[in-house]
Amino acid sequence: MNYSVLRGASEALHKIGADALIGRQYKGVGAIIMGHSVVQDVADLVDPGIQISRGFLERIIKYYIENDIDIISLDAAIERLSTGNTKQFVCFTFDDGYRNNLMVALPLFRKYNKPLTIYVTTAFLERRIDHWLGALREIIRGHDQDRLGLGGKVFRTSTSKHKTVAFRHILRCIEKGEIDVEEIHQLARHKNISAQQVLDADALNSAELQELSAEPLVEIGGHTDSHPHLAQLSLDAARAEILANASYLADITNSAVRHFAYPYGDVKSCGAREFALCKELGFRSATTTRLGGLFPAHLEHNTSLPRIRLNGACESIGFMECQRNGAIAAIQTRFGDPVVIA
Repeated sequence: MNYSVLRGASEALHKIGADALIGRQYKGVGAIIMGHSVVQDVADLVDPGIQISRGFLERIIKYYIENDIDIISLDAAIERLSTGNTKQFVCFTFDDGYRNNLMVALPLFRKYNKPLTIYVTTAFLERRIDHWLGALREIIRGHDQDRLGLGGKVFRTSTSKHKTVAFRHILRCIEKGEIDVEEIHQLARHKNISAQQVLDADALNSAELQELSAEPLVEIGGHTDSHPHLAQLSLDAARAEILANASYLADITNSAVRHFAYPYGDVKSCGAREFALCKELGFRSATTTRLGGLFPAHLEHNTSLPRIRLNGACESIGFMECQRNGAIAAIQTRFGDPVVIA
């Protein structure tokens, strides 16, 4: 995807109000925003699918405040859907359990007195994942030459933009089997970068999770034990993944887990079976990564809620508003059903 084109097109549509016109049936009454990691300095932004800058996060928070769009909790969103309140709102959510949610994002939400939800994966906190993605990010971020060789290919890394493009290109090569994850580990070792040390720097620990959970503005949500594609597991295994994580988080935070986010959240990772399972387990909400706004009809589908996305490669008010106003969902679904539930 060419994010420069997407950003330019989104800003142009929003400037003339075409996003609201195109998406008028797809806007809904609110939207849940999905983020992951918030970096202090835009120069550290290498993985745009995961990272956004602190500066843009503050900019979008201020935009919503200045335009009378309420920033509310997931509980408040469910209440609004049930009462018929049509005042526009957004909910901020952050997946996985990054330390910078505490160190970088939370101070912003405290500054503006706005709530957020952080979905936490047990294995991330317990350092049980292979954090090769973080190692790759640090390889590229710290590379001070114009070119980076990996897997018999050469990637441009002379500017910050080149580095984000290189990161995305390498991920595509991995998906195609053209580069092996072990090659990333080998290059990391050559550069004295440890995936485990990067994980230690990236992820919350239990004491920090307790600190977050004590903050009145923060809701801690579930995100499974090991971050699997739940739909690819047996029903019993999927249930165990969700329950083990909920129990772990409840023990640390001394509070029941009422909200959940499906790892990956796409059609290959969760579907009707998982939605029913989360309803059976009593979650008040569960979010996917399907793109869409919230409608009153989602009350009956509260465990398959869509979200809109923060993206570090497209830090643009126009892009965010084209999502919130429904224009991108309208185009993506070819003007199909506005209520995204599967």
